Amino acid sequence: MSMRRAAGVTKFIKTGVGDKNNYPLYFEKVIYEVDIDENVEINHNFLNHRTSSANTLRNS
Repeated sequence: MSMRRAAGVTKFIKTGVGDKNNYPLYFEKVIYEVDIDENVEINHNFLNHRTSSANTLRNS
């Protein structure tokens, strides 16, 4: 039996903005990575992230 390394797949996910303002969005990381099981349920949520902007950082 040979050991096979799992192939990596990169997917880009497009998100929407729910509130438009004068400040650019702030992300803590440049890249977010997750491992997803091959048999994950359809519509399974695998990453939650709240993005901030300069005005929300200043007001918190």
